[in-house]
Amino acid sequence: MNRKVVIEGITALLILLFFYTALSKLLDLQAFQGQLVLQPFPAGWESVLLWALPLTELLVCVLLFFPRTRQQGLYLATLLMSIFTLYVALILSRAFGYIPCSCGGVLERMDWETHLVFNVVFLALAITATILYIRSVRQEPAVRATAGLFKRKEGSGKE
Repeated sequence: MNRKVVIEGITALLILLFFYTALSKLLDLQAFQGQLVLQPFPAGWESVLLWALPLTELLVCVLLFFPRTRQQGLYLATLLMSIFTLYVALILSRAFGYIPCSCGGVLERMDWETHLVFNVVFLALAITATILYIRSVRQEPAVRATAGLFKRKEGSGKE
């Protein structure tokens, strides 16, 4: 399968995921704030996370959407998915002493075990797209240089 198609497909999935989660938080800020209060965060974090999470998720979408910033978007998407996955794993291991309520939107209907699997899958997709993207960027100058050599030889008139 074409590497570019895989990168574009995963990028589209990540944009959909992060746009959906940001939008669901922003459309019902009161419910999101209520969920944050139930999480095992230090006091005062709720007010910061109330805006920081959805705005960061929207930033990921913007970065992923434009080819010029796609690599930064893939890095940020991978970082966020790593943090979210680690957080769910800590919840399941009862590192916080209790299991809080889950996230909003469709993800709210998942139990924590399903949520962990979901996050691991999207983390794997983000890592895959990041690796493929970096490899394609590194190979691109070599491909262009090679193509340029063939054009010069063909057009030089020497054989």
